[in-house]
Amino acid sequence: MQRHFPGLTLPWLFEKVRTRIATIAFSTMIALVTLAASLLPAQPVSAQGTVPALPPEPSEPAAPDWLEPRGLSVVDMVGNVPEDALRDAILVYLEGTGLVQYASGSRTGNTVVIDTYITPRFGPGFTKVGCLGQPAVYDQIPVVVPAGTMQIFENGQDITLQINYQSTYIPAGLTQPSAGSTAYLRYGRVPLPTNGASPARIPANASCEILIDGVHKGKLTARFTFNAAPQVKVTFKGDQTFYAHSYIGEGNAGALNPLSEAMWRTFGERHDSFLLNIPADADYMFVKYAPTPFDPYAADQYSYNLPGSGTYRFELSSSEPLSVDHVNSMGIPTWGSWRDADKSDVDASFLEAISLRGRIKTPEYFLPPGIAFDQCMVSGGCPRKLLDDIYAQTFPVHVYYYNVERLAGTALTRVPLKQVGPSWSAPTSLGATGDGAAAFVMPDQPPPAAYLPIVGKNKPPVQQPLPPGDPTGCPCGWFTAAGQMVDFIPPQ
Repeated sequence: MQRHFPGLTLPWLFEKVRTRIATIAFSTMIALVTLAASLLPAQPVSAQGTVPALPPEPSEPAAPDWLEPRGLSVVDMVGNVPEDALRDAILVYLEGTGLVQYASGSRTGNTVVIDTYITPRFGPGFTKVGCLGQPAVYDQIPVVVPAGTMQIFENGQDITLQINYQSTYIPAGLTQPSAGSTAYLRYGRVPLPTNGASPARIPANASCEILIDGVHKGKLTARFTFNAAPQVKVTFKGDQTFYAHSYIGEGNAGALNPLSEAMWRTFGERHDSFLLNIPADADYMFVKYAPTPFDPYAADQYSYNLPGSGTYRFELSSSEPLSVDHVNSMGIPTWGSWRDADKSDVDASFLEAISLRGRIKTPEYFLPPGIAFDQCMVSGGCPRKLLDDIYAQTFPVHVYYYNVERLAGTALTRVPLKQVGPSWSAPTSLGATGDGAAAFVMPDQPPPAAYLPIVGKNKPPVQQPLPPGDPTGCPCGWFTAAGQMVDFIPPQ
């Protein structure tokens, strides 16, 4: 279900600390840097974007005994997938940093360029945006992206140099989480080591919280550029479109609680589900839908009346349990998923992996796309005509099906998959925080190892004694050294 995220209390305290620093103009530290980049240039995207020399990625340890599942990133889909299937997709959503949506992209050899639309979040004197990694919030499956560069634009003007040095990110890699599914973030944040230039270097990550000095309420866009050799071939196999209604049911509706209660009293419970017609040779799917016009979980005085996303899940077999939550568009294996943490035993260290029943539960939007926000939705007293309009409104949910094949010669590691549950915790010797967040550390100090994600022991890669498609010990994922999961092996 869509829930308010209480784990943001700690980041809220960080923001109070940052407030006293955010007024320092970071841009005055850098002089005479070109600001010539355009919003979405007329020339082909393939001609845009540069990847300056990046520092070498730290050497990765051999794979641990297991890793959590990770979604297939848009970086691996660009150039393989028709642009129409990706356009406007919500690539990243986090209530504290907002939305990142796909605008356009291209692959030329190993160079991948992705242009995006940004819906930020604000604080007193600063703007927060995300990058292309999706974090593991509660029981959500994350998305890892490789190292690359990022440029941020406001109304076509490059504002990358205004990135504040207190920005943070979740490091990628062959790492296990630092907290279980009751934590707001299962993997901790550490200071973001930017290069103080445009484009800004962004390490391989599973989320960024990028602070920009100043309140930027113009049209924000971002360009991401990667030097990433193709790992997989992605082939389109079919698609479906469903027309969903608003969600009426249990769960904390945040600022929209008055609207949620009025809809429930008037119409009763409702949550659409649709049967998936998955082609026999499709092993991944990509779900795309529009943002909700009003994010009820980011409705403070700074970020009021901004759009957001909502939870969608799948129905699984065995007494109809629901899958873990998804709030963004990414490649998801079609075989099945992991049981929702809320539907699992509170003493479960790991969530149960279950095959798909074959139905999708549509996004839990209290306010559907196509209906404008009205103040009565948060203060109460909406007229019956408006409630009727909300009840009747539909919005499209697109599901695209793909076959994903590993390319010959790629250096991938086969690792069994497990997803941590409510009672799982990191070894106490590693000192993981209760909410999965890293301790606040000034960027000129090395982050304490106690708060970094758990790095697996140096053991031989699991795939060595097994044929590539062997399902023994699976479900399994195929991982790059940077921690991207690019293919999947279902269980027997």
